[in-house]
Amino acid sequence: MEIVKNRRLAPGQRVQVYYNLHQGGYSIKDKATGLVVAYADTVLITNCRFRVQQAGRQKTINEKRKRVHAYVEGDFHATDIERERSQLNKVYYNPYTTEQFTDVKDGSPVLERALVFLADKACYTN
Repeated sequence: MEIVKNRRLAPGQRVQVYYNLHQGGYSIKDKATGLVVAYADTVLITNCRFRVQQAGRQKTINEKRKRVHAYVEGDFHATDIERERSQLNKVYYNPYTTEQFTDVKDGSPVLERALVFLADKACYTN
């Protein structure tokens, strides 16, 4: 994990996590301040909500240019860990084919989950 500009990241802190297209890995943004506090290859968060900003999604579709408009919000737990994923459900989001985060197995919308592990450009949930 790389902390940004001596900012703080502690267990339980409410964060918003999204895949960073320019650097690879994930950007971790503090929900209270709106500032990116860290970058990591993997992130584990709990008490999660999946968010898609529809105005940003429409702009992405119209301009065919990627931008940050979707993220997972939750309580920070850990970064740069490995976790067994075979027992977890995979969730994806593609602005061109889905309006919100979607379960890979059954295509159902995913709005909230107790635990989310983010790794390899994907979200894994319980």
